[in-house]
Amino acid sequence: MSFQDLQIDQWLKDAVHARGFTKMTPVQTNTIPLFLKNKDVVVEAVTGSGKTLAYLLPAIDKILKRDSDEHGLGALIVAPTRELANQIFHVTEELLAYQPEELAQQKSLVPDMYIGGKNTLSNDMASFREKNPTIVIGTPGRLNEMLGKISSKNLQILILDEADTLIDMGFQKTLQSIISQIPKQRRTGLFSATMNDTVSSFLKVAGLRNSVRVSVTVTLKKEDTRAPSSLSIQSCVLPPMYKIQGMLNMLQNKEYDKAIVFFLSCASVEYFHSLLSQMKLPYEIIALHGKQAQSNRSRNYEKFVNNNTKSVLLTTDVASRGLDIPNVDLVLQLDPPLDPKSFSHRCGRAGRAGRFGLALVFLNEGREEDYEELLRVRKVPIQRIDTPESLMDRSHLDELTKYLRDIVRRDRNIYEKGLRGFVSHVRAYTKHQASFIFRIKDLDLHQLGTAYALLHLPKMPELKDAPAANDVFQPLDIDTRTIAFLDPSREQARQRKMEEQGNQPEKPKIEKKPKAEAWSKQKDMKEKRVVRREKRKSRREFDKTQKRRKAEEENQASQQHSSSNRKEGSQVDDVSDEENLSELEDDYRALQKEKKGGKGSASITFDGL
Repeated sequence: MSFQDLQIDQWLKDAVHARGFTKMTPVQTNTIPLFLKNKDVVVEAVTGSGKTLAYLLPAIDKILKRDSDEHGLGALIVAPTRELANQIFHVTEELLAYQPEELAQQKSLVPDMYIGGKNTLSNDMASFREKNPTIVIGTPGRLNEMLGKISSKNLQILILDEADTLIDMGFQKTLQSIISQIPKQRRTGLFSATMNDTVSSFLKVAGLRNSVRVSVTVTLKKEDTRAPSSLSIQSCVLPPMYKIQGMLNMLQNKEYDKAIVFFLSCASVEYFHSLLSQMKLPYEIIALHGKQAQSNRSRNYEKFVNNNTKSVLLTTDVASRGLDIPNVDLVLQLDPPLDPKSFSHRCGRAGRAGRFGLALVFLNEGREEDYEELLRVRKVPIQRIDTPESLMDRSHLDELTKYLRDIVRRDRNIYEKGLRGFVSHVRAYTKHQASFIFRIKDLDLHQLGTAYALLHLPKMPELKDAPAANDVFQPLDIDTRTIAFLDPSREQARQRKMEEQGNQPEKPKIEKKPKAEAWSKQKDMKEKRVVRREKRKSRREFDKTQKRRKAEEENQASQQHSSSNRKEGSQVDDVSDEENLSELEDDYRALQKEKKGGKGSASITFDGL
């Protein structure tokens, strides 16, 4: 179906055509006609499927056709992040740039954006009164604050973009507050990459009436998969110490305009941005993460989006959802995300709008290889590729490590960032939701230290039980106190602090003498401990029995009243972290049974949308 077939103003069709779009994507074909017919829609579709135009075109059309006496706010678009809100705002501006001059003078289509962390509430309110926008885009917190101070009586369209992310980020109560402040007689569009139980339970709260659910998937032989056909998702088994070498090799040899590399933590992004920026690479390195100041974050995002030269974005999951960055051909994940649901969203930054893309994840040897099967159970089409020999060249790794260490030892700022990045990586690894696959005891921390080009390993509890390093990690024989900051002011401050500490007298160490204890007394204490241990064990068994009986009684009671509770419309509780973890473990057990049954996974090919 073509955009020319839609019952919308011709200038809107021209605006879409000018952006390079002629045919509609499946999500647009199924959604736009429903929205134009005043239907509420719940849309589940893969990333990069054209969801933004699927709601912007009907929203603009509805504002154009409202009664002449209806003025002011007509459409409200809620996005989970500042970057996504900014992106939607720019797309809206590009569309409205094609409106006829007469229409522009009437100011019936005026967009504006309000996000937290950019301007104060008073400044945003002043901007709203001055512009009197008809299309408002923003993040939940700021929009909720503003709705209590402005009129929304003529609002006709509410859009919740990336609804699953809005809920996952804890905005459910804020969304409820927003919905309570706007007219009930409106059209609502809920757009999401995934449709889980929590999102489904939120539909009643969102006030959707007789909504039509649209789910767009890709046919993958006889299976369904939630990935665009233009995207190839691959995995490669690579020991931790080779991952940075592997990343640099891929960025050097693959063809792409823009690439995105995902790390586990903000500190890791900061470190590798500082480190790699010192290398003479044929592409620009840009960092983006959640702990950056909003001004820096916005500037770096705009820089990457608008960069006409080859560039690489180092980032965390802050860039995994919703952002439509053009010309991204390559996505590298040095480690899988903490939440398995984020994996497909990371991959989806490439292969958007029909453009071919490659998403590659590095997996550690051993238990992490089971992650592929877990993804297949969750309908993610991933293919294993053989590890290229060039990625595991030990002599090249030694040269690279020496080169990177020379950079580290020249600037204390990079040296300290490296230690923080390493520690944050290890701590983040312990927080994997799929902890039955990602176990800290299986992670080779010495290899990880080599990958980070550390001069020495930091002191941390996780390293106490780690196996010996052997030839994997060799600390440099260097007095790290001699490593100076390149920034003169920071180095002067460090020197002053060292002098102050050096002039302070050392506190005398007081050795505690061990108390002598009679052998007979020790024996008596041991016997008492055994008795207490037995008592505690008996008590625990009794408590377990009581809890089991109580749970059985409550279960019977809940079954008797479940039907009446459903009739009363009881609200469904949010899915807890324990339930999510249980679901992951069920998936993992299912794939383990499948492996034991000898059911191998066939090669995967796309048939297309």
